Amino acid sequence: MISPLNTVLTMNSEINGNGCPLTNSPHYDFNTSSVVLPGFNATAGPGVPLFLSSKSCQLSFVVNIPPGFKFRINTVGYRGRYQLDNKVIANQKFLYFFQGQIAEATARSSISGPVSGKDYSYEHTRPDLRTI
Repeated sequence: MISPLNTVLTMNSEINGNGCPLTNSPHYDFNTSSVVLPGFNATAGPGVPLFLSSKSCQLSFVVNIPPGFKFRINTVGYRGRYQLDNKVIANQKFLYFFQGQIAEATARSSISGPVSGKDYSYEHTRPDLRTI
């Protein structure tokens, strides 16, 4: 039995974290999912409260997988803009997992200053997660 591709539907999604605007909702089609977080930024330095120096965002998707189909995360990409003073290092860590599975994948990147307003793009291909 062959099901049309559009039967693989995202049924529900949730975004939580101190870096996620509550009004944001993911955009997805049958091949990709995109989330824009315009307020996702961390600030550090003299006089800046510690809670502003680290941000997190957790995205959860409930996916309907019809019989005979498999699902996996293949590539995850990130884009943004950064500004760092001399000797400042920005670290990013991304964690991927399927609920109920032991396996998880982690991607890390670091960006070093000085940099005065520069765009970045980071892509993590084929996270080491089981296909479900």
